[in-house]
Amino acid sequence: MSTGAARPRVLVVDDQPVNVKALAALLAGEVDAVFATDGASALAKVRQAPPDLVLLDVDMPGMDGYEVCRRLKADPATADVPVVFVTGMTQTEDEEKGLSAGAIDYITKPFQPAIVRARVRNHLELKRSRDALVESYRRLEAAQASLVQAEKMASLGQLVAGVAHEINTPIGIALTAASHAGEKAAVLGERFRGGKMTRADLEAFLALEGESSSLILSSLARSAAVVERFKQVATDQAADALAEVDLGVQLREGVRLWEAAHAGVSLEVALSCADGIRLQTFPAALRRLLHALLDNVLGHAYPSGGGRAEVVAVPRDGGGAELRVTDRGAGIAPADLARVYDPFFTTRRGAGYVGLGLTLAFNLVSSTLRGRIGVESAPGEGTTVRVELPARVTAPAG
Repeated sequence: MSTGAARPRVLVVDDQPVNVKALAALLAGEVDAVFATDGASALAKVRQAPPDLVLLDVDMPGMDGYEVCRRLKADPATADVPVVFVTGMTQTEDEEKGLSAGAIDYITKPFQPAIVRARVRNHLELKRSRDALVESYRRLEAAQASLVQAEKMASLGQLVAGVAHEINTPIGIALTAASHAGEKAAVLGERFRGGKMTRADLEAFLALEGESSSLILSSLARSAAVVERFKQVATDQAADALAEVDLGVQLREGVRLWEAAHAGVSLEVALSCADGIRLQTFPAALRRLLHALLDNVLGHAYPSGGGRAEVVAVPRDGGGAELRVTDRGAGIAPADLARVYDPFFTTRRGAGYVGLGLTLAFNLVSSTLRGRIGVESAPGEGTTVRVELPARVTAPAG
């Protein structure tokens, strides 16, 4: 369990104080345990402050554990709280009844401490994983809403398909790891109940639990990275104040910030900007555009490292400016050139790229900076991105 965040909260429900004390001692130092000795108080505590896990006895006076579990699962506010039965009722039909009531696991008494700790860790890890996925989807939905509202995407269907494609693999890995760990826990439980469990069985299960947790966490981290990059595409521009700026000053500052954030990379950035180009625009969006274009050069023009990017800005007839970012790198195949703005299109997916760099650039130019963007390229001859910026942006973005 992570030691860098607040400890998970576990509610132990049992009418026998000796069992409560035993479970509290088992979990001491790993979770924050709270207790209830009957079904009614257990329901009240869950509704007041939903825990991360409930360890629930079945045989209690008044309201038994099955009824407590059914009520928790029937209430939308508590339905997602995972419940594990810890009981002396060992018949197969008892276990089936518990799982049918909505429990995720069934531990029989007398329990073995290592088994209880391993299962608690595993279920808490799964709870964290599920919560992280829910949060990722929530953030993703918020980003999608921003994109639609600002008319930054031509096709929501294409966007959803791209998102699903990008996060399907890591989520699939996490679910497979969780399912496999659950199956092994069930097998180990059967061996324990049958008196056939060995120390080697337990050690193998604990090792598997650790590997499964690692896979789940790394897969969620990859999903979160995709969502974070996607959020950049949908960034709300409300905090970016419209201002009259010197383009040269903005570009020099943008290059300086990009180089500071990429210290140690082997990409040389050469900037040339005509004097006296003044624009009324969104300066933060302008810098984000420059960073997106330089990121694209770094990631795609010179996959083997090294290289040079030339950033040139010149005035346009009638006002405004043309910004060009040019490299002499790998270039883009003709078949791919028409797709460079498509969300999640990339030729370097295997290297960890998700294909949102030029999508971000396109959205910034068309929706925020109110200009036009074009890409010229040929394989082996490098790439030039041309951006036409108007002299004045007169209305807020979106």
